[in-house]
Formats: sequence, structure tokens, C-alpha cells
Amino acid sequence: MICLTTTAVWAQQTMQPGEAFLTRFSGVSAGAAGAAINPSGTVGSIVDIRSPGRPPQGEHWVDEPQHRPVTAAEVGQVFGVVLDGASPPNIYLSATSAFGLHTVQGGQWMPGMWGPGGGPGTIWRIDAAGGRAQPFADVRLNGRSNSGASLGNMAYDKTISMIYVSDMETGMIHRIDATSGVDLGYWDHGTAGRARFTDVESGQSSSLPPIAFDPASRAKMSDCAAGPFDKTPACWNLAPSGRRIWGVGVRVAPGSTDRRLYYAVWSGPGAGANWDGADETDKRSAVWSVGLTFDGAFDAEDVRREFVLPDFFVEAKDVGRAGYSRPVADITFDECASTPVMLVSERGGHRNLGLGTPEAFAYPHEARTLRYEMDQAGSWQPVGRYDVGFYDRYKDGVPFMRAGSAGGAAFGYGYKTDFSTIDRNAPGQFVWITGDALCSPDGPCRAPDGAEGEAVSASAIAAGADPSEVHGLQGLPENAVGELAPSGAFAAYPQQGVPYVASGPDQSYMIDADRNLDGSGAPIQEEFVRNDATNIGDVAIYAICNAPRAPRSTELLPVIRRPQIGVVTVIEGHDPVLTHATIASHGARSSHYRIASHNPWWSHDRLRSHNRWRSHDVVASRPLHRPVGSWHRPIGSAHRPIGSLHFPRGSLHRPIGSIHRPRGSIHRPPGSVHLPRGSVHRPLGSLHRPIGSVHRPRGSIHRPPGSVHVPRGSVHGPRMTPHRPIGSTHRPLGSAHRPAGSVHRPPGSLIRPPGALHRPVGSVHRPPGSVRRPPAAVHRPAGSVRRPPTAVHRPAGSVRRPPTVRRTTPRVQRSTPRVQRSTPRVQRSTPRVRRSTPRVQRSTPRVQRSTPRIQRQTPGRSMGGQRVLRPQQPR
Repeated sequence: MICLTTTAVWAQQTMQPGEAFLTRFSGVSAGAAGAAINPSGTVGSIVDIRSPGRPPQGEHWVDEPQHRPVTAAEVGQVFGVVLDGASPPNIYLSATSAFGLHTVQGGQWMPGMWGPGGGPGTIWRIDAAGGRAQPFADVRLNGRSNSGASLGNMAYDKTISMIYVSDMETGMIHRIDATSGVDLGYWDHGTAGRARFTDVESGQSSSLPPIAFDPASRAKMSDCAAGPFDKTPACWNLAPSGRRIWGVGVRVAPGSTDRRLYYAVWSGPGAGANWDGADETDKRSAVWSVGLTFDGAFDAEDVRREFVLPDFFVEAKDVGRAGYSRPVADITFDECASTPVMLVSERGGHRNLGLGTPEAFAYPHEARTLRYEMDQAGSWQPVGRYDVGFYDRYKDGVPFMRAGSAGGAAFGYGYKTDFSTIDRNAPGQFVWITGDALCSPDGPCRAPDGAEGEAVSASAIAAGADPSEVHGLQGLPENAVGELAPSGAFAAYPQQGVPYVASGPDQSYMIDADRNLDGSGAPIQEEFVRNDATNIGDVAIYAICNAPRAPRSTELLPVIRRPQIGVVTVIEGHDPVLTHATIASHGARSSHYRIASHNPWWSHDRLRSHNRWRSHDVVASRPLHRPVGSWHRPIGSAHRPIGSLHFPRGSLHRPIGSIHRPRGSIHRPPGSVHLPRGSVHRPLGSLHRPIGSVHRPRGSIHRPPGSVHVPRGSVHGPRMTPHRPIGSTHRPLGSAHRPAGSVHRPPGSLIRPPGALHRPVGSVHRPPGSVRRPPAAVHRPAGSVRRPPTAVHRPAGSVRRPPTVRRTTPRVQRSTPRVQRSTPRVQRSTPRVRRSTPRVQRSTPRVQRSTPRIQRQTPGRSMGGQRVLRPQQPR
């Protein structure tokens, strides 16, 4: 987990650029008749995501600052959130049934359901300055109040100060003046939208049977024949399939006044409107749009069905209960970018298993967040999917995806290179997604420097997996997009490993919506183990940026030639009736035409098949594959971030999902490996040596450029420490740079035993091979030398002074043993007399002898009865 401050901050202050507002269910308290809504529980708060202090590595950010909490007693239960154009912004929240409908005996709404003075159709406004929450608008249809299904989501047009809100009961979209709260009209998709529209995927004008709203309908609070009202969504009076609208989003084209309202139509079984008998396309949820006039009014002559959502479920039992995919609860655009990018975030539908029941309000692990980009013809094309959370549905069955979306997404700022704070010059560089089970025992996230999340066990916890329950926000780089439908997700779950490599969670911050620390900074243990899945709502992020320019054609995806309507390409080995025309598979059109599954033009076309980052487009590919001839190896690897280079040719991305950071870093030598995933090349020019060396812990840095990991498996500890001098080695395995800034000198010196510290910083191992014993011993002063190499500092902390002076000439070795004295020396009884006058210096040089001395052998003294001969020594 990431722990950066001593306490979580819940102070009253205005919203700052880069902060997020997150909605969620308020929680449960004990009432007289059992579990009840907690009126003091938080339903929304500002989350400060500006200063993480470390790279995103799939860890639980445990003490993110939060402030300005809004409670159920103030506004009731809310889902949608938008920010207006004020500085700082006012915050708008929409009432919801997404967290269930809750009543008390007698058929009255439970306290905390709607808020004082509010109801199912209320939009609330939180004043930017004072923080006071009050009803802003009551959404009605021609004076008729919402009876219970409540509102869907909202979108805000800053250019004309307009709020668009979907009504889950009537199926209408209302436009509300954000300055006054006045309802200026509504859009009826069920009749006006379906009557005549352009189907973008086929390029043809089309129509569908109308689905009208019955104004006499109502929520059946007291007469629900299907079961208890609270637990029976069929009695809540939700709009029928094909008319029910949830997510909405406004886009104003950069460099023009052209604006459109995009909205998500929810289609699925069990919601009326004869879903079983509908057209195959109409059975699937879709994103539509309607043109807006200069003042924000709806243009009924400009209606488009933009795209149908790709199938998530492929097995008959799942399609029968849930349809082909879950509804889209949020549509968002990158308002600061010229390149048109759309995010659609799904949520697991509506249900209510009862207050206090785990996963009560939706079907978890069945919802995606998808990324679409515009092509040169103005159509939206799917480019990928964000993996949300670490759990991959291995307990739930096909598809084995990380599909934990809770129905909210927003673009946020990127960060400075040290992740100390946001980079105000980099808006839209991060994506923040609301999610369930971001970390959990079934899909633990990473503990600091720990292993990748897998099903938790005692050994996994010991290895560094974090099984905490984390439900809230996942933040990751906007380009950390995975495959739309990885093939491994639809095959049998492997006995070893994972169905596919999901790199997104390993590059993410994971934030729990609840406070995880108390006022003193101590962990609140129950917050780490409570399963709050399905309690999370929507998110909005305050961002300020200049108006973007119009996109260049090279910034748009290439146009894809579409096949003839009705022409289905049969693939060898596929029975066209059994596998491509039944509800259990894809459907003939959906498999080979709309979903881009097996159609040769969508799936295997040279532009479409291999283009997540335009890899084989003739024009757009060249800037990305560098040098010419470089390869993506192994299959599935990607250029991340965009602009990174494969150097030298033939180098491999290992493991799949590894990332070039910072941009411009290179694989040297060929075959070097990024381990663990998410490790960073810093600074540019650093080398992986030898091949197979590993960045441990993640976030460690090669300093200076050219430093080498020797031997394999050596560890950088602590982070950010440099390899100095170039060529120094970590020996034995497990030795670390401690403290930060310590230096290996000379090259080849060893740290023994592992864990010993360089103290003070700058101390040197001399001679090479010297050993620090005990481990806590200190080199003092800096530069002191240990001789012989096996010498020991005892006690720990002892100091060697002064530094030993090295001899420049070799010592003369004695040829005979020294004579041992047999009697003690006589101690002098009087002090020596000090010389009172200086010595006279010789004024003439000594005369050097011109002839050599004659060597002679003389008898030595008798020692122990033996005669010892001593050679005459030259003078």
C-alpha cells in the first residue's frame, strides 16, 4: 500500500485543479427494524489525487487525502456528478436508484433515500464557496414527478452552461439551464430517435419500431406482485429495453461550434419491449447521438446510431439473464485534446439483495470501460479496453477478463517525472475509472515491491500480494489500453499462469472510497476487509486547459472499408448456422460485421487487425517502429508509451506488457528483460547488464548511465540509489546500496555480509574484497581502509583513525627470525633531557664512496648453545 501522510484530510476547502469528486452508497447502520441506510454516511467527497509521490504500480494508495464529504442526510443517494465552468466549480449530483430503492413499513421512503426536500428526480447543487448542498432542479415530464426509478447520469456543456440529464423512468433526456435550474425541454429517443436515424456502421438511413412512454405507469410500492418492492427492480418502473437511457456525454468539436449529445441506450432481457423478438442489433446496447443547436436544443433531423457495444457474454445462459453486455452508465470525452477520444463505462445493472448484503446493488465483475477514437470519416472505432482491477473472473467463467468497472470514468492530469505532483501542462494523460474489487483476496493488488496479483494464499501474502478489499478509483496512464477481446479470455482457464497479460492494473493507483485511516493515522482494520463492491458510483475531475485545435487528419484513425450488407465470410471449420447465427455465439452480423470479431475487413485487414497504435498504417506507422526492422516480440507486446523505441533491432519486450519508461529508453543489450513489470529505465541510456538482470525493487534507477547489474538478481536498495562508479557490482546477491548515495569503490568490491551499510556516505571498500563485520559497522572517517580484508570492526560503530597511508615501495622481508629478549627492559628512572638548541645542519654534502665495501662473514652470537652466522649487511 502507498502511505504518504499521517492522516487522511477531510477539511472543508474548495476544489482544486486535478482533484476528483467520487460518489458512492452511504453505507448501512442498525435500525429499530433491522439494517437501514446510514444517514451520516458519505455519498460523495473530493479525493485529492494530485500528489501520489511514487509511480503507479498496482498498489493500494491507502491514505489519499479526502475533503468536503457530503452525507445521505444532506442529499440522499446520488450517482451522477458533473462540475460547472466556475472557478472553483460548483458540483451537481443526481438522485439515483443504482444503489437500490429502500422503503420502511407503510410504503414510505427510508430516511436517507432522497435527502430533505428532494425526491427521485432531484438534481443537487453543492456551492463552490460555502459547500452548502441544496436542491437545484426537480426533473419532471410535463409536470409529472418521477415515481421511483430516478435519474441516470448527467453531462455538462461549459460553452453554454447546460446540464443534460437522463431519466431512468421516462427514458427522456432533459436539458437544464445551469444558471437557473429551469427545464428547457427534453429528447424522446423512444419515439423521435428511433423513428429516423443514420446507422453509422452501415452508412444507411434506418428506423426502428417506436417504444413510447406510458405516463400512467408508476412504481408499484404497495402492489408489487413479483415480490418485495425493494428487491424487485421490475416494480421500480424503469423504462423498457430500447428506451432506457443511462450514460450521457456532450462533445463540442474543437475549432468549431458543432456539438452533439451522445447517449447510451440499454437493451437487455427482462425489461419489457419484447426483447426476445427484437432485431439482433436492437438486442444490444448501443451509443446514439443527436445534434444540438447553437443554444443546446435537440435537432430531431440529426440522429445517429454511432455504434453497438461489442459482446461481453457469449454463453447462452449469460445472454439469457443479462443480454450481450451490461449497460453503459457513463460517457466521457477528453475535452483538452485535439484527438477525439471517447470512454464508455459500463455498470452491472440494477438489483437489490438487501441492505448489509455483500454485492447487493449490481452484478459485479461484468462491466468494462472501453476506449473509442474517431476515424477520418467521423465514425467512432473501438481501439481497446482498460483492465479494471486485478480479479479476472476465474471463479465466474468466460470471459476471463478484468471487468470491474462500476460505471464512471474521467480524464485527469499526468504527473511530474518524480510523481510528486500533477503536471498542469499534461491534461488528459491519466484516466480514472470507478471500480469494484480493484484489490481483493481473489485478485490481490501489489504490496510495495511485491508480486503481481494472483489468487491470494499464505505464500502469496508472504511474497508481497495485498489482499485488502479496495473498491473505489483506479488511475492509470491513458494509453495503458488492452485488447478489446483477448482470445485467452474466451478459452479454457489455463492450469498455470493467466489467460492473457493485463498490464493496466500494474500501472495503476488503487484508491478505496472509504477512509482507511483514523484521525491519528492508524489503520481502520474493518475497512481493509469489508467487501464494498457495487457501492461505487461516478467520478468527475476538475481540469483547466486551453481550447484544443481541430484534429489533423493524421491524428484520426484510417477509414475502414466496410463489407456489403448481408455478405458473411465463412471461415473454414466454422459452421455458419451453428456457430455464427445462434444466440449462444456471436450472431451472423455481430460476429463478422459489427463486432470486428472474424470479418476479414475488420479483424484481418492490414489496417484494422494490427492497428491498436496504427502499427502498419503506411503513414502513421513509421514514427513508431524505430529502427526500421524492429519487431514486437513476444506476440502481444506494445510500444508504451507512444514514441518509445526498440533498440537495438531484435530486442524483446519481456514480459509482455513491459513498458519503456521514460520515453526514449532502450533495451540494451538485445534480449534484456523488464522485470518486474512496471520497472523503469532511468536515466535514458541505462543498460540491462547482464542479459536477464532485474530491476528490484520496482522503481529502482540505473545511475549513472552505463551502470550494470552484476550479478543477475542483484537488488537496488533503497530506491533511487546510483551505481557508482560505472562497473561496480552487487556482490553477493541480495546486497544493497545503503544508505542512499553510498558508492561501490573500487569497481569489483563486495558488500559482505548482505545488509551491511556504507557509512558514512562516501566510504570506500579497500582493498577489493574487504568485508564489513559486523553488518552495522561503520567506515569512519570516510576513506578509511580495512586491512587485512578479513579485519572486523568491533564493536559496531568503532572508528579507524587516521586513514592508513599506503606504501609506495614493497617491504624488505626478514630472512631470519627476530631475537626474543630474555630479560625485561630497564625502565628509565629519570626523564630524557630535551635538546635546548637546534641541530646544526650540514653545509656540505656527504662524500659518496667510489668503491664497494668488502663483504665478510663474521661469527654471530651464541644463542641457546648454537653458533649463528650473520651476513654483513651493506650500509
